[in-house]
Amino acid sequence: MAGLTEPGIAGVVAWYPLTDLALLPPSAFSGSEQTRLLGRRAAEDPDLIAGASPITHVSGASPPCLLVHGDRDEALPALHSERFHQALTAAGGESACQIVPGAGHCFTGYDDVPGLVASSVAYLAAKLR
Repeated sequence: MAGLTEPGIAGVVAWYPLTDLALLPPSAFSGSEQTRLLGRRAAEDPDLIAGASPITHVSGASPPCLLVHGDRDEALPALHSERFHQALTAAGGESACQIVPGAGHCFTGYDDVPGLVASSVAYLAAKLR
């Protein structure tokens, strides 16, 4: 979210990001920690959900983004990264989306996490030049 709303961000790398709260089941908003984070029960306020979702802040001025997500992520499906990537490119922004085969949430089941770190660092290094 900060990458889209704060000025001066040159590039973003997001691993298995939560990009659209509207994709979450209503039960995801029932906990007291979500209420503390958002200020009130989000399940009762679609505008609050939209405003707290990074996807609604996408514009042509969004910084370049690299999204990395496992295709077996059951905690947060890769659909979050795929739809965010589509929104960025549709708005005229720069986006790369890497769906990692066989990887679960936090890249469980994937053996080359150091390779993901290296490619993420390389992406940021290129954007900061």
